[in-house]
Amino acid sequence: MKNLFDRNIESDNVKGNYNILSNKIDVWNYVVDEIKDLFKSADYLKLTLPLGESSLVFDNKTLDALNIKDKNSLHILQKSEFVMMPPGPISIFNLIKSNNLLENDIVKVYSYGLAFVDHDNDVQTDPKQMHIFKSEIVGEKSSLRDAESILMAYRILEDIGVKNIMVNVNCLGDDSVRKNYYDELYSKLNKRFERLCKNNIENPINLYKEALKQNTEMNIPLTGIVDYLDKDNSVYFKEVLDFLDSLDIPYVLNPEMSGSIGFKDNTYFEIYSQDNPEKILVRGGNHDNILKLVGIDKKLGAVGFEMYVDNLMEIIFEEKKDMLEKDKPQVFIASIGYDGQKSALKILSLMQKSGLVVKEHLGIKSLQKQLSKSKKLGATVTVIIGRKEAITNTAIIKDQFSDNQEVVPIDKLLSTIERKLVFEDNTKSKSKK
Repeated sequence: MKNLFDRNIESDNVKGNYNILSNKIDVWNYVVDEIKDLFKSADYLKLTLPLGESSLVFDNKTLDALNIKDKNSLHILQKSEFVMMPPGPISIFNLIKSNNLLENDIVKVYSYGLAFVDHDNDVQTDPKQMHIFKSEIVGEKSSLRDAESILMAYRILEDIGVKNIMVNVNCLGDDSVRKNYYDELYSKLNKRFERLCKNNIENPINLYKEALKQNTEMNIPLTGIVDYLDKDNSVYFKEVLDFLDSLDIPYVLNPEMSGSIGFKDNTYFEIYSQDNPEKILVRGGNHDNILKLVGIDKKLGAVGFEMYVDNLMEIIFEEKKDMLEKDKPQVFIASIGYDGQKSALKILSLMQKSGLVVKEHLGIKSLQKQLSKSKKLGATVTVIIGRKEAITNTAIIKDQFSDNQEVVPIDKLLSTIERKLVFEDNTKSKSKK
């Protein structure tokens, strides 16, 4: 089956920009609505975020906290100071602050919209347009909330049908921890790694990862950053892992994960399906430092995640092809002549009001072509109306199981169709058994 988004429909001049075609939208909306319902059931408030923020918000400290090198990585409108689709939780925190949503001890919020995402976590590649859910738990600073955020993301994926889910998790420490870790790595690596060390002064975890790749001959003993956490960070992270153990959430401690845009400090996690490990479905982690930079109480904490709907939908289509059955119409309406078209429109309205999935091609004059369309779409029942049927207030019904046709009065049309649909459902159920 083709990927959800055929790359030939990408815009030629905007890399990563694409359309969602109509034959995908029903399943797309179904999945998005399911995710929204799951957030609502977990007592999350829905936020609608602004399109952008002032670039003045993104000073050097904020960029550093967001794991962004400089403002060149932001999408700033020309001749303005407006950052489009701002990365990270900045807009969420500004909205929480300006509307006093933290009057209670804790607030759980989510939003849904478009963003530019560094989808493969590689700063050398261009970001792509993605539809994402952003989620934040703000208030109590606790390892419990970190685990709760991972649990929320995991349960959403599980409930909508993603299989073989795995969580990669690491602790990135804070500035002090990362400096000490860098100094320790630098002392262990000889002059052969001098350039590598200089290139990764700000990212010791990446230094560790790259040194491992080049360290096969020298066999220098290197360990991940979790072995260099201070006491408070170590206890906190161990508690997060203990919670995950108690929840039976499968995870791997991955010392090579160094965060991504929007996630730089302490707990960091990525979630994927082991059947499609190249597609990251969720990235999440701790946002305490960003919360402080926005001007919210320094004693409070924040943890959140981003769920990448585009990657998720490709997996949903691959693993749950039966969802595409929603595209098959229950009823197809065909007509002959002007009088038939008028009567067909009334029947179309009747079928739609009853909640049935109905298709038609009334603009096609050839009845044979209309019937071919019905067969191609896989409609369970085809309703045919010509001039004779319009005059006698009847319709011809033809089902997909036989070539038999029956003439039915209009006032009995709906009940007859519903009976045939029930028969088809029962037939399918028996065949599956």
